[in-house]
This record gives sequence, C-alpha cells and structure tokens, in this order.
Amino acid sequence: MKCLIQELWMNKITWDKDLPLKIVERWVNWCKALPILRKLKIPRCILDSKNAEINDIIEIHTFSDASKLANGTSIYVIVKKQHKVLVNLITSKTRVAPLKAITLPRLELLGALVAARLISNIQEIITIKR
Repeated sequence: MKCLIQELWMNKITWDKDLPLKIVERWVNWCKALPILRKLKIPRCILDSKNAEINDIIEIHTFSDASKLANGTSIYVIVKKQHKVLVNLITSKTRVAPLKAITLPRLELLGALVAARLISNIQEIITIKR
C-alpha cells in the first residue's frame, strides 16, 4: 500500500482526480485480500516466563531484504526448549525505496540500517525488562 501511495504521489494524482485503471485494479485486489487478515494470529506473549527453564536457549534473529520498490526488516525470538522450538515475531518494519534512483546494494544497505536501529531498540527493551 505504501508503494501504491508513492506511485500516486509520483504521478501527481490529486485527491479529486480519477485514478488510472491500473491503480484501481491494484486497490480492488488489495481490498479483496483484506479478509484474509482476520485469520492472521500473532501471539502477544513472546517470552513466557511461567514456562521458562534454566536450560532454555533464547536467540534473536533479524532479517532484512530490499528490492527496487521497498525494503523490510523482521525480528524473531527463538526459544529452544528441551523437546521443542518456539518461534515468535517480535517486530517488523517496511519502507518504500527513495524516489531518486539508487543501486540495489545501496537499498540493501538502507535495509540493514533499519534492521540495526530496530534491533538496537529491542535490545534496550530487553535490558529494561531484566
């Protein structure tokens, strides 16, 4: 959706102009896909201190990727228990690519910067909670 809004802005389409058919199609498809989000469930409890054991191994994994349109970062916590592994999403962030033309490696670097800032915030929160 962020990319669609950026495209409207690039094409200088004001609020009172009719949208091009290509953009209307993308909007309608996006709206049709919205009901799928009702099925999405993200657990709010990331680390369950009631069921924590001394032998649990806790890892934080950060992923970042970029394309010519946007970049995204997600951070997961992985808890390795004696007989199972639990994986939960902590947070994620997306950004549209800048309008001025830059190379894909530079976009990847911008994504890595977002990832570094996000993990830094997570580390501060974890430090406070201890």
